[in-house]
Amino acid sequence: MFDFQFGAFNETFTFTAPTKPGTFILKLVQDSVGSRTATWPATVKWPGGTAPTLTTTLTTGTDIITLYWNGTSYFSVSSLNFS
Repeated sequence: MFDFQFGAFNETFTFTAPTKPGTFILKLVQDSVGSRTATWPATVKWPGGTAPTLTTTLTTGTDIITLYWNGTSYFSVSSLNFS
């Protein structure tokens, strides 16, 4: 599990490919401004081919992204708007 809090900008994520398949969990929390967005690498695949719209509530906007790495791609799902 990785915790990430947005800083002063939107975030462009890059991932180093793991040596073995596995599942990774990323907890995203908005900063005191909110409305931050994420750009994902092309290796991240989403249901329907579209990344989720993250929760934008300042300070408390919390989303969980689960990524399964199969050696080629990250198959990802989101759980949004924990409050």
